[in-house]
Amino acid sequence: MKNLTLITSLVALATALNAATLELNFEDVGKFSDFTLQGLNEKKTKNVFVKDAERSLKLKKYIGEDRTLAITFTDIDMAGDVQPWRNKNNADIRYVDGVYPPSMKFSYSLTDENGETVVEGEESIKDLNFNFSIKPTGNSHFKYEMQMLEDWARTTLPSAE
Repeated sequence: MKNLTLITSLVALATALNAATLELNFEDVGKFSDFTLQGLNEKKTKNVFVKDAERSLKLKKYIGEDRTLAITFTDIDMAGDVQPWRNKNNADIRYVDGVYPPSMKFSYSLTDENGETVVEGEESIKDLNFNFSIKPTGNSHFKYEMQMLEDWARTTLPSAE
């Protein structure tokens, strides 16, 4: 039994050592265009975003083993809009409509296992067709934003193979 536990631990360690790493950073979230969830301020929304990203974002398959993708968000405008006049009992409901597409501005850096930069740059992305092209990603509060990031990674990051 001890050998099985040791082998399981070694496999987990080897997997962790070869795993892709995703680092999410935020620059002055208080100035983001539209980055709030149901009564939460931007800093608390950021914490929910990071947890949702860890759970639902599939970027690691585009990063490659032993690579690190660091993303620093400088602006996020979530899909939809909070319209307090529509519901006087709960003013923090987000109404998602095609006229309010998600957009993001960020810089990124993809590095290899030696810390050498593979690719880096700045992006400004917007998904005007978000309400027609979304693929369900579970119960993420940020399903449109997560899908937009995955689409960006698939088309922008160099193949890890």
